Amino acid sequence: MNKLPLVELLRQVGREHAERIAFRFEDRAWTYAELDRSTDALAAGLHGRGLRRGDRVAFLLPNSPELVFLNLACLKIGAIAVPMNVRLKGAELAYILNHCRARLVVVHADLFANLEPVRPDLAHVETLFVVGAAPPQGCEAFDGLIQTEPVRAEWPAASLDDPAAILYTSGTTARPKGVTHTHRSLTSTVRNYVATVGLKVDDVVLGMLSMSHIFGFTLQLLSPLSVGATVVASPSFDADRVLGLITRHQVTHLYGLPVMFDALTRQPLGESVDVKSLRYCLAGGDAVSRRLNATVYAMLGVELYEGCGMTEVIPYAINRPGIENRVGSIGMPAVGMSLRLVNDAGQDVADGEVGEILVQSESVTIGYWEDPEATAAVLRDGWFHTGDLGRRDEAGYYWFVGRSKEIIVRGGSNISPLEVEAAIAQHPAVHEAAVVGVPHPTYGETVAAFVVLKSGTTASEQELRQFAAQKIADYKIPEQVTFLTEFPRGLTGKVQRKALKELASKTKNP
Repeated sequence: MNKLPLVELLRQVGREHAERIAFRFEDRAWTYAELDRSTDALAAGLHGRGLRRGDRVAFLLPNSPELVFLNLACLKIGAIAVPMNVRLKGAELAYILNHCRARLVVVHADLFANLEPVRPDLAHVETLFVVGAAPPQGCEAFDGLIQTEPVRAEWPAASLDDPAAILYTSGTTARPKGVTHTHRSLTSTVRNYVATVGLKVDDVVLGMLSMSHIFGFTLQLLSPLSVGATVVASPSFDADRVLGLITRHQVTHLYGLPVMFDALTRQPLGESVDVKSLRYCLAGGDAVSRRLNATVYAMLGVELYEGCGMTEVIPYAINRPGIENRVGSIGMPAVGMSLRLVNDAGQDVADGEVGEILVQSESVTIGYWEDPEATAAVLRDGWFHTGDLGRRDEAGYYWFVGRSKEIIVRGGSNISPLEVEAAIAQHPAVHEAAVVGVPHPTYGETVAAFVVLKSGTTASEQELRQFAAQKIADYKIPEQVTFLTEFPRGLTGKVQRKALKELASKTKNP
């Protein structure tokens, strides 16, 4: 396997496969040579604006050429890419931008309204660039970042141990944590994934996920580009559009969330749809049921393989070609991953017993941006503590059991209960709020809130949901709100979330 660092590997592949199609988006296509030139021009523009090794460049963009170019341009000049979830709103975005001290921000015109209210609060942002429309006052057009003159692609090489990307993810606290990946961990992730699933130059990879997510960023973008394969992207998920792209471009690898594959199976396969090119379908972010696996196989002619990973390391276990696909399991350790299962005392457990999954690999994050305490809590003695609970069978397959953390995973997106609670608690009638996840057949989990109102006040479920919608992204808004006079508590006074989950399951809305 090629041992070059990722940036150099991408350049070498670009030279070797200069005339092959590297990237397709809607009706446009870029060869590897064109992609290299375009990202050089953007890298030169960033460098010309004073961006240097280690500076943070944040972007709020849907899947688009600009998103791809920015990721690659940042790698080239050693700047740190900070892709942001397009569903986030003002205060959420402001926290990320201030926490990482981003110097430059690129936002799509359709998402500008999410950022506009907090522009005065962005303490470190020097310039805000807008894609897709004339920039509002005080902003600049994205095209102004692209250097049109001949580019000399000579920038100081980043060290393998330099940070390359910060991806913010919800944690067990009310604030998201900045998962920091280095050039080394990204290079390792790409190499390991390519070796695990056997990605080849003639593959065509279609990712149904946002490339601002670790799954989309590493597996559906960087990995294919590292072998000379073709990446096909869609601005957003639409089942009918995906089937059309598979047919049009003869897609071989299809990646997404289980809920996306479920949506595909609900689409009629007309005579114009041809899915025979598919060789590998990978789902992550939530469990793949036997029913879904069977339905995907009946429709697409290939099994749906399941893997498991997180923003900190992806994938640490996976079902893949060449070995039995044990439906319901998360597969065997991926190439380059060493796994352990340990009990609360840190002792390895026997096959069949449940323990926390620990990972050791060069692909693992170096920690959380400027959060040494949170980093020390998960990186101990050379092992990354995932907080995931699992068991291993006699054949070496791992089976996901649950999460030791209280994170809610709705449709593959992590939601911090404390963040949602904090938003609801700001309502003047709310005395206390508690949030839990409720099992859901399609989304895995949905958000349920419990509220104790202040004495003498009133509020309706709809009113609290609308109030929360002003504070947090739509996917975090509770699907149900239940009013209680008091919360169940343990001996120490801590709210018993398990009891609330049971109550939510009994009273959930139809």
